[in-house]
Amino acid sequence: MNVAALTPTLIALLRAAVADRPVAGETIPALDAPAWNELLQLAVRHEVAPLVDAGVTAAGAAPPPAVAQRLRQIARGFEIRNDQAWEQLRVVISAFNASGVEVLVLKGALFSLRYYRTPGLRPFGDLDILVQESARVRAAEILGGLGYQHATLAGWDHSQYLENRLWDFVPETGLKLEVHWALTPTASSIQPDIQGLWQRSQEWECPGGRARAFAVEDQIVQHAIHAAKHQFAIPLRQYADLAVILASAPDLDWSGVWRQAEELQAEADLAVCIGVAGELGLVTLPTEVRERVDRTLPASAGLAALARYAVEWPYLSYSYSMVEVMASRSPQSRALAVWRALFPSVADLAARAGKPATLAHLPGLYAGLWLRRGSRLLAGAGAEQPESGPALRAAVELRRLFQDRKAQ
Repeated sequence: MNVAALTPTLIALLRAAVADRPVAGETIPALDAPAWNELLQLAVRHEVAPLVDAGVTAAGAAPPPAVAQRLRQIARGFEIRNDQAWEQLRVVISAFNASGVEVLVLKGALFSLRYYRTPGLRPFGDLDILVQESARVRAAEILGGLGYQHATLAGWDHSQYLENRLWDFVPETGLKLEVHWALTPTASSIQPDIQGLWQRSQEWECPGGRARAFAVEDQIVQHAIHAAKHQFAIPLRQYADLAVILASAPDLDWSGVWRQAEELQAEADLAVCIGVAGELGLVTLPTEVRERVDRTLPASAGLAALARYAVEWPYLSYSYSMVEVMASRSPQSRALAVWRALFPSVADLAARAGKPATLAHLPGLYAGLWLRRGSRLLAGAGAEQPESGPALRAAVELRRLFQDRKAQ
């Protein structure tokens, strides 16, 4: 798949979808039938197929009938699925309201209903809510009364849930629901002022009653912090989120956004997130904001390479272990990274395999690791891969910038 050649068409369709009209002065680059099929695969991988379908309609593009039909099927599927998810969350919000427990809606469910034209345009895989830490036990009791069960992630014990400051709950039917009482793990260098976020949040009338949502300036900063936690190995869907948030706030207080980032020492997080979105063409940044992005990022973190990485990272053949080794700044840390790549901890192996973290499973877990690595190498042999040099350098730079984060 020639991802670089498909990117202009994909971005043009996303821009048209966000604007809900053809973008002035922009035409959709022509593609042949095989390229449209590859663009469909790229859109699915980056979780933007419903937006691409909307962009096709808004821009008057003409994909082959089979591709157009598949895009419509995917979009319709998410319309139904997200309606069901919001019905599930409606019951939760109603129960929290009745119990007097404040709830703040996070991430995909919030974006789908608050910022997108229709909820089906924004796929999401689970439900996330934030409660006050003092209310987390009561929140668990409310969810238990609704039939939710505490979930246990493979390889995690109770202390890891507390370290990550969230609990997972699973209903009899429907999506997993995560109850957060903070936004980053205790080990992260970024520790948002939760009480400040609550105080600045806005009440929001939504299905089920009343919930809260972050003020838009806080939403942008938290969105960037979440992406940095994953070293920006994130689907394009999250850059589309940023585009629709900014489209909803034409008079955004950019000085307030930067001030929040400064207080959290998350200026690099913000600079990469909005800078890449601007480089891709999904958002238009004011001149002074773009200049500040350029001043904030180190010279080695070129936005062109970071934007290319944003699209190509799912298709690159190098491993996270290779990035970890190359990003190491000292011989000692590099040697440790090599050791961890060759011999991951039992807990890491168990988390990857979804099996218990016990020494009895160690031989099987290591065998599974090396079999998977061998399979990936064989599957990639002879396949068309993106040219990995610039994207690999971008991945290494991102790891260096955000190595003090912790993602689970």
